Amino acid sequence: LSSISRGLKEMLDEFTVELRAQREWNWLIIIAFFLGGISGGLFLLSTYLDFSLGLSAAMVIVALGTCTALYFDLGRPDRVLRLFSQVGSSWISRGTLLISIFIVFGILSVLPSFGWFTWLPWSASTGLGQAIRAIALVSAFGVIIYAGFVMSYSPSIPFWNTTLLPVIFVFYALMGGAGAAFLMIWATRDAARIAQLLGPIEILLIVGTMVLLFSYVMTMYYSTVAARESVRMLLAGSLRWAFWGGVVV
Repeated sequence: LSSISRGLKEMLDEFTVELRAQREWNWLIIIAFFLGGISGGLFLLSTYLDFSLGLSAAMVIVALGTCTALYFDLGRPDRVLRLFSQVGSSWISRGTLLISIFIVFGILSVLPSFGWFTWLPWSASTGLGQAIRAIALVSAFGVIIYAGFVMSYSPSIPFWNTTLLPVIFVFYALMGGAGAAFLMIWATRDAARIAQLLGPIEILLIVGTMVLLFSYVMTMYYSTVAARESVRMLLAGSLRWAFWGGVVV
């Protein structure tokens, strides 16, 4: 019965769905998702590592990189406020709100580490400062994971339509944040301590990401006809060099 059911499902997919590549998502939204994940992952790891340079860099990346890419992706400035109009039903609106909260509270949490802002009524050790940092951390995680939800809620693109995608986004963001931290530790006197803590974390993240990526590809290969065609394009088709060289390596 299961074989018959699977066969019928494949026949329906094959005869009722025309396979077409999506063209709506361009390089600007890819940059926004990538930089958003990097900034959120870097902020989370830098908080754990007590790495002030990483915290500051995370805010620069999200404020200048992510927001700039999203702004130009909209095409028209008057559309910016509309991004906040459907928080209850749209993951794009939720993501825009999360990015805004992350920028505001992330900057507020980082400011006391600069000598010019010692007059502020909060610091990392005060209750208010800890509350601000907690909101920044929660919103940073939200910025990481919302992109995965945006893409997974796309039934018209079967390769994205899976609950594995948000989990993969989390691992990739943390792995990328760890990589960004490694690039910056040379500029701090505490490089040896941070590297010693960060090394095992990065290795675990790389292994975990590879396992998730393998599971994701295999799951999609045994999914719908459209998802299987996406896997074929990645493994042996026109996108194979980008996948094996850019993603795996």
